[in-house]
Formats: sequence, C-alpha cells, structure tokens
Amino acid sequence: MKSRATDEEPIVFVGMRVSDLPVPHVPSVERTCATCSEAIWVGRDGLRMASKAERLVCVPCISIELELEAAGPIVYH
Repeated sequence: MKSRATDEEPIVFVGMRVSDLPVPHVPSVERTCATCSEAIWVGRDGLRMASKAERLVCVPCISIELELEAAGPIVYH
C-alpha cells in the first residue's frame, strides 16, 4: 500500500516474536506487534529505523498480510 502523501511504500519494521525466539541473537529490546499485540524483538541497532517505521509487526503477521496481498482482491459474483 502506498502512502497518499508521498506515493512511497510505507516503512514496516518486521521483528521476531519473543515467543518464537526467547533469547535474541543480538542485543535487543521488546516492542509490540501492531497487528496481534505479541511481544517482538527489535535489535538496538535497528531502533532508529523502527522509530521511523509506520508499523512494527511480527513475522507471522507480515506473512499473512503478504499472502493476502498476493492473492488480490476478493471478487464476488
């Protein structure tokens, strides 16, 4: 989905769920997925990018969104 103001793709930060990765591989802080409210990891080095993102989401939620987007609109006959 493009932003109406700039016609650019919005920045979406994708993080691993804490429940799927109990111990992160890099120093990280917990944030919340905007879609399902699960705790996700954001690496300390990624905090600046995450702060500029329109949304923070987990891997499972973005996977579902991308599958639905790829399927296209639902057409009723």
